[in-house]
Amino acid sequence: MHEITTDITSIKSTSRTKWDKIVNQKTLTSASKEIFTTAKKLSKLTALLKYKNTIKAENYIKDLRRSEAINIFKLRTRMTKLKNNFKNGNIDLHCDRCRTNLDDENHLFGNCDKLRTLYEHHKITNYEEIFKSDTTIERLITISNFIDNAIQ
Repeated sequence: MHEITTDITSIKSTSRTKWDKIVNQKTLTSASKEIFTTAKKLSKLTALLKYKNTIKAENYIKDLRRSEAINIFKLRTRMTKLKNNFKNGNIDLHCDRCRTNLDDENHLFGNCDKLRTLYEHHKITNYEEIFKSDTTIERLITISNFIDNAIQ
């Protein structure tokens, strides 16, 4: 473990509760750094990491209904059922709706001509909005509803 004293006298003079707290905090910090370092190497998390400097459970997971949280999580981790996210088994990675661009999140959020009405109805402007910490729960619900309507 990182930066935990190994001096037996110091350890013995620390209360059990305080020692547990120190070990838990140091373990959490170390694990978080390791996860973040590993995540930087994974293509599915590159967009998410532009807006985050730590990996932790997001509030939307407990604030949204399960289906809404799943939609947002899939979008953030590029696991939404779009051809460019799952290249295996897809020879043609173009959008089935418009057939002009790759079927990915950036295209889904503002670049597909066939979804213009849905963009206007849900006020969709760009994909990056789901990563920002100031995006409200109400807005995430709207985005989840957009996904339900756009991907059928």
